[in-house]
Amino acid sequence: MTTERGKAEKTFMATYKYGHPDVKGHDIPCFIKLYDDALVVRKRQLFGEGELFEILYDKVESVSTNIDKEWKGTRMAAGLVGGGLLLGPVGAAVGALLAGKKKEEHIGLVVRGQDKDGNIVQVPIVFAPVKFSSKIKAEIDGKVGRARGITI
Repeated sequence: MTTERGKAEKTFMATYKYGHPDVKGHDIPCFIKLYDDALVVRKRQLFGEGELFEILYDKVESVSTNIDKEWKGTRMAAGLVGGGLLLGPVGAAVGALLAGKKKEEHIGLVVRGQDKDGNIVQVPIVFAPVKFSSKIKAEIDGKVGRARGITI
């Protein structure tokens, strides 16, 4: 159901994890492209892009984000030493906090679809890692609201 489109309004880099029934595989580097009427996911390739799938905004039930934070001991120690050498005790504390924290942003969509018997189903689609997940969520939420005719 690919539609010819102009330039995307917004484009974000991500990794498709799982969820869409027509996509075989997972951990696929991709672009999430936001158009006026649909979200299009395209595979990042060495030469060009290949479309994975598109979702019309009126099919999106919800959008959620999550940020996993992990503290790494070795990274924290390196930050402690580096910050301490540059800025003394205060720099050591700040360096340990900044260097020790690793975060991965996730974004999930729940999309309305139909199974082979015609029953309405909800399909979760997940992307991670994603940068600017809260910005993507805000953009999609706005487009979903407009697609449903919601105005305030």
